[in-house]
Amino acid sequence: MSTRSISALILALSLVAGIGCDGETAAQQDAGVDSGPGTRHLVFFYTSDEHSHLFAHAPEIDDFPLPTTAGNGTLVGGVARRAALLAQGRATATAAGANTLTVSAGDQTQGALPQAAYTTSAPDFTLMKTLGYDVMCPGNHEFDRGPAAYATAIGAARAHGGLPPIVVSNIRFSDSDTTDDTLAALYGEGASDQPIKRYHVVITPSGIKVGFFGIVGVMASLEAPLKVPVRFSGDDAEEGKADLVLPKLYADLTPTVRALRETEKVDVVVALSHSGVNLDDPTAGEDYQIASNVAGIDLIISGHTHDPVEIPHLATGPDGHQVPIVQAGVFGPWLGRVELVLEPGARPALVADQTKTRLIPVDDRIVPADTAVNDALVAIIRDLEETPVAGGNQSFLEAALSRIEGTTVTDNPAVVGDLYYRVLGQTTFDVPGRTHVTETNGFNLAVDAMLTATEDVAGPTLMAVSGAGVIRADIVKGQTGDLTVADLYRVLPLGFNPVDDSVGYPLVRFYLMFAEIKAALELSAMHKGGGFFLVPSGLHVYYDTSRPVQDQTNPIEVLNAQNGRITRITVDTNHADGLDDEDVVMFDLSRVGHEWESPLGDHITIHPVVTNLYVAQYAASVGVTLKNASGHEITAIEAIVTRGDGSDQKDYEALLKYVRDECAANGGLLPSRYDGATLAGTVPRRMVCTGPACP
Repeated sequence: MSTRSISALILALSLVAGIGCDGETAAQQDAGVDSGPGTRHLVFFYTSDEHSHLFAHAPEIDDFPLPTTAGNGTLVGGVARRAALLAQGRATATAAGANTLTVSAGDQTQGALPQAAYTTSAPDFTLMKTLGYDVMCPGNHEFDRGPAAYATAIGAARAHGGLPPIVVSNIRFSDSDTTDDTLAALYGEGASDQPIKRYHVVITPSGIKVGFFGIVGVMASLEAPLKVPVRFSGDDAEEGKADLVLPKLYADLTPTVRALRETEKVDVVVALSHSGVNLDDPTAGEDYQIASNVAGIDLIISGHTHDPVEIPHLATGPDGHQVPIVQAGVFGPWLGRVELVLEPGARPALVADQTKTRLIPVDDRIVPADTAVNDALVAIIRDLEETPVAGGNQSFLEAALSRIEGTTVTDNPAVVGDLYYRVLGQTTFDVPGRTHVTETNGFNLAVDAMLTATEDVAGPTLMAVSGAGVIRADIVKGQTGDLTVADLYRVLPLGFNPVDDSVGYPLVRFYLMFAEIKAALELSAMHKGGGFFLVPSGLHVYYDTSRPVQDQTNPIEVLNAQNGRITRITVDTNHADGLDDEDVVMFDLSRVGHEWESPLGDHITIHPVVTNLYVAQYAASVGVTLKNASGHEITAIEAIVTRGDGSDQKDYEALLKYVRDECAANGGLLPSRYDGATLAGTVPRRMVCTGPACP
């Protein structure tokens, strides 16, 4: 029986018997009755991976203005509702004699339109303060714009109302590279009052001394390439290699836990960890491994893997103490609640009763009532609509919409949301976007937009391609079918241009040999998952999972047509009449000895390709040579697509413009070729899998 099954069985038997892990009956707990003299209860409310989702996301436009009456649960998430639940939960716990603390386990930012103000007013951080969070740790996405931008965001939050203390215990700053100096200057040891520190101690009203420390895990560190020169546990060459890094991570954390117990003499040690859980095999989760190998931890509140943990995973530490591990999902659909009981002379124990330790749904059955939070949300919208960005006289949304619509767009300050929720078209169907190893119509929509925008600026281009990790949201029809700026932005919300620090990934156009294009698409055929799954526009790829994956360690083997899972690649050469015709066969495995022959050349012929800066930089980092039209090597920065006025073409702007134009040409509606319920919209149609291991 798996650990998860055992944990569930123990909890179920406890509930049937009415007994919690601390020996209290459920009735006693509900009444706030302690087990004996000196017993104290401590409740943690927690979230993680909020990713700037301040409004509900089904879609956002349905949540504005904030409803004043209860709904039926359709709208999910939103900080205003979370604030109402927190107020209620804290009051109930206090009435029962328990103390409460509220925490976040990382990735507070990057995922929705409010993040555009990350370095100017840092609304995600300041709202954490407004909601009464006591402490938080960073995630990989806090480093999406580099360590200096993270430092700037912390400074912006301090100037606009403050933010909770940040803990991260395994961070390393460079002694030789100055680009992380501003962040290092904000970092403190021990009981420092710096905004970011190795650990933080809180004393509750009843005198419980709680020590928090923070972790950025192995895979989270790997997925933060722009953190450099900052490092977390392990060396640069070990990035992503859990077998090498985890022992070093344990060694980094052990002195911090020891300091909390021996120097600070805390009653409870809590890890806020952006490392993650594994629902399929809890023992394989990074946080399970940390709990099992670092003595002295009482509770791990986890983030990064986005999975909601309905029943805490239970790991046994090297000191024999059972450590619960909890995680509350992504984008704020749940508020986690975990309760510990402290008996005199004993380590804290989990209260397993599901009235005490559970995930609380956050949806529109809850009416937002906190005026400060509601006003803060309106202020965030106004800021993005009205406040000129540095060096210009337009706000972020005025400038972006002017580029998208091809005319000067001006905000009407009398109408809050006129730009934030500007309607660009309508849809009669949902468009799934988020994915790991499957093609979706939202993915196709995004790459079609990239290809179209690039050809408008830079001329004919063979294909566009992007990675699944960049696609962050579905498009949801909702109550009105309106396709608004805020809801479309959520599909491609990540990145920035390091040249001018502007928000959003720029598109990057460069040339590759066709053999290199095939090798890149073999990554999808490997089904590694996450950001490694690629989907093209302009190409159709057929692959067979019964074949061995391509050996990419040997450049000669990459040129071997018979090496890999891809069996056929076709091209649409006339983009004016659609992007899904297959009029040229570029590669066919069945043509032995002539696999690469086509009217467009062979395996060493170079072709123009467009992607976003993230994918281009990743490709270059793993040995792909980006080229110009003459075949000479260039950098991803040199390949950024720019308009006539010198501005770069962003991926999110391409999507918004493409949706606007396609809807305008189709009677105001998104075309049915992106509707999975239609023949034209059936997926997969560009990454077509056969064999025993298709997703």
